[in-house]
Amino acid sequence: MKGAVIVLIIVSLGLAVGWISRHNKANAAAEAALKSWETSSNELVKLKTEVMLEQVKAGQMRTNLQAQLDKRTADLNVYSNRLFQVNLVLTGAENDKHSAHADAAAKASRISDLETMHADTTRRMNELVGSVTALQAKLSETEKLATLCESERTVLVSELGVRRAVVEDLLAKFNDEDVLRAQLDRVKDRPRPGSAKAGRAKQLELQPDGSVRVVAAGDNAPVK
Repeated sequence: MKGAVIVLIIVSLGLAVGWISRHNKANAAAEAALKSWETSSNELVKLKTEVMLEQVKAGQMRTNLQAQLDKRTADLNVYSNRLFQVNLVLTGAENDKHSAHADAAAKASRISDLETMHADTTRRMNELVGSVTALQAKLSETEKLATLCESERTVLVSELGVRRAVVEDLLAKFNDEDVLRAQLDRVKDRPRPGSAKAGRAKQLELQPDGSVRVVAAGDNAPVK
């Protein structure tokens, strides 16, 4: 019986020692856990503070980025409008380029036509120069002939004046019946050359208008 009590006491002491040891360990673990929780709580507060600061910074950065984005968007719109205008200008320049090429081709064709016309005009001008030279030569010859004709005309006019004077003198004599009758008498008294060969005599007859015609003897028809 005493041995059982002793064993029980030993077991109880062992259990007590074990419980005390556990209690101490539990207290130590609890204290360690408390310290760890406090440390974690402090770190959590610190983290929350840092997160709040980061959120504030992130909000500021978001605001700044939004402002920059808006500014960049406005700049992009401006550049887009400018690009559209540049495209319009380029399109107009391209159209002008095509028009310029077409105009250049038309002008080149026109220049070719004008060169052809110039060559033809030059050829015709040379022909005209040759013609003018020939005409000038002919004109010079014509002037010489005109000068010669003028000289001949002067001589002829002089001769014509002399002959007119002679004709006027003859007309004056023909108009004078006495002179004509005297000449008729002379002609009748003088035999005409060739009358023997002709086979019949001829005589002059004074007409009422003052003209004279040759009449064969015994014939009233005029002899031409």
